[in-house]
Amino acid sequence: MMRSWLPVFLSVVSTAATAEGAGPEVLGLDRVLELVHTESPVLKSAQASVAAAEADVEKAWTAWLPNAAAIGQLTFNSAQQEFDFGQIAVPLLGAIQLPAGLPPLTVDPTKLPPSTIIQPYVQIAGLITLKQTLFNITALRAPGVAKKGRLAAETGVLAAEDELTFSAAQLYATLVGLKSLESAAKRAIEIDEKRIQDAKTQLDAGTGTRFQVTRAETEKAVAEGQLLSLRSQRRTLLASLQAIIGREQPIEVSDEPLEKVVSLDVTEKPTERNKIRAREQAVEAAEAAVGLSAQNWMPSLAADGTLRYSNVKGFSGDNFLATASINLVIPIYDSGVRYADTHRAEAMVVKAREDLAAERLATAAFLTEAESKLDSARAELAQADAQLRLATAGVEQVESLAQNGLSTNLELSDADSKRYQADQLVAQKKLDVDLALLRLIYARGGKIAARTAK
Repeated sequence: MMRSWLPVFLSVVSTAATAEGAGPEVLGLDRVLELVHTESPVLKSAQASVAAAEADVEKAWTAWLPNAAAIGQLTFNSAQQEFDFGQIAVPLLGAIQLPAGLPPLTVDPTKLPPSTIIQPYVQIAGLITLKQTLFNITALRAPGVAKKGRLAAETGVLAAEDELTFSAAQLYATLVGLKSLESAAKRAIEIDEKRIQDAKTQLDAGTGTRFQVTRAETEKAVAEGQLLSLRSQRRTLLASLQAIIGREQPIEVSDEPLEKVVSLDVTEKPTERNKIRAREQAVEAAEAAVGLSAQNWMPSLAADGTLRYSNVKGFSGDNFLATASINLVIPIYDSGVRYADTHRAEAMVVKAREDLAAERLATAAFLTEAESKLDSARAELAQADAQLRLATAGVEQVESLAQNGLSTNLELSDADSKRYQADQLVAQKKLDVDLALLRLIYARGGKIAARTAK
């Protein structure tokens, strides 16, 4: 038995080892955006609302379809009711007084019709009913109102898709930027390790102090702590990106800069953004709903038909009975339901219009903010680049002086610290420029799309 389980056990161990060693899936922006479109649970939830709106359209059309039902009845009665013509005819004829000389009226009992059962002890019946709307203002306008709601839902999905791609691109850019910050921290750690070795060498030679070694080790510890903090931030953001794209397995982003993988083409106007279009269509749907409820006072016309079978023939002598009618219904008062529905629909119109106005104002404000932030970020990046060049030149100068004994270890440490801060600042400002660029594209109504996306 143990030998039979051995291959299975080894296979499981091998599979687990392969899974552990596979590492996270590295995704470029094109793949990230593709997964947003195809796998995002948030987007699929929004798409489900379109299916619900389509079902509302389908339901609106059912008012014009016939309503047919088959009904079976089984009735038990404590007494059977019959109509016997002979019991009425014989006494009636006997009571008639004829003139003298005429023979009295008589009835042959064998020629009388049998009694007619009106209600038996057990009655079986089957009905087929058919109802058809001929005219109803609600049924006439409801499909159009439902279609407007479906159109608003469809545009709402496009707006949600825009939001998700924007969020995914922001996360991608931030993760790439954090990689740059991590690289700066790693460079600082490498320099600090060199400084530690130099300080130890000087200590061994008697030209340095233990304080210099401790300071270099402290600076390295600070850089390592910042590196760990950056990696923690990246793990958090990667988890957020996984949630957006619907991936459970670990992922990683590529190192491609944003400007190389994002299309910067903007073909739409800010006022044509899907979010605004969805608000506009929501207003149209709300206005249509007001007219729908306000016209419920109009009469409706419907046709009803019934085909009945019973085990009791009754006076007709037939087990089947068919009836048909055309009904004109004129509403007089419906307990105020029509007025309540109309007032609610009017309130929803006001809400939809205010939502549209707020979205337009927010779009204009977002565009102004995005333009100013991009200009500011680019200016700050230029300043950070200049500071990095200055800090690098300063380190080189201090190192040269230190080699000739003209600079102290403290001055070298300060120069390293300034260069590290400048290096970090450049990476941060590059990230700020990328995020500002994404905001501007989105604010102008453009689509966040990868250059290689089809």
